[in-house]
Amino acid sequence: MLGLWRFAQVELLSLMCACSFIALLISLLVLPFWILRFEREKLGVSTFLRGLFAVVFGWLMFCSWLAAVQLRAMSPWALLAVLVLVWLADSAAYFSGRTFGKNKLVPKTSPNKTLEGVLGELLAITVYALITAPFILPHFKSLHALPVPMQWGIWIAFAWLLTVLSIVGDLFESLVKRLADRKDSGSLLPGHGGILDRIDSLLTTLPVALLAALMLI
Repeated sequence: MLGLWRFAQVELLSLMCACSFIALLISLLVLPFWILRFEREKLGVSTFLRGLFAVVFGWLMFCSWLAAVQLRAMSPWALLAVLVLVWLADSAAYFSGRTFGKNKLVPKTSPNKTLEGVLGELLAITVYALITAPFILPHFKSLHALPVPMQWGIWIAFAWLLTVLSIVGDLFESLVKRLADRKDSGSLLPGHGGILDRIDSLLTTLPVALLAALMLI
């Protein structure tokens, strides 16, 4: 990766766009397919599937690392905005799910995830998007030609997209643990489910945030 910085800036930006776009396709098409298939029928834990999961996890980790580095280079506040969005969504899902949760979302993959928790996430992120819009939108120069209400609508819709992707990342990590018959992904953080539980949502959100930043700023 250090060698990538020897390329011209245009080539590096093209590489980052390509990596982020592939991560977006994986997050929207491949991961939900695996999760839904596991909900309907038990996935066979073959050597090929284990290897495929490892490749996908590795690719998402690579893309999220690349996105974190580039977002911070563009603006530390941009990176922090994405991190806060994911943390807020996760916290809102936990508290709303604990308080109002009755309808399971994907009980085999993640028994604690509820539809009410997802709705709580979307509500919290809508408030977050409305609060941050005056600070975020001036940096999206490509949107300045649009009416202000449409700019706000696009920002809210993008925040919802990141929220959905954060849920997908969380569920995929839960799926991997179910297939491996493990409760936690590691013991480095006792009581927190392991390191992967802390970064699973970022694996699917950071690359898409970078893709949007590169296209709109």
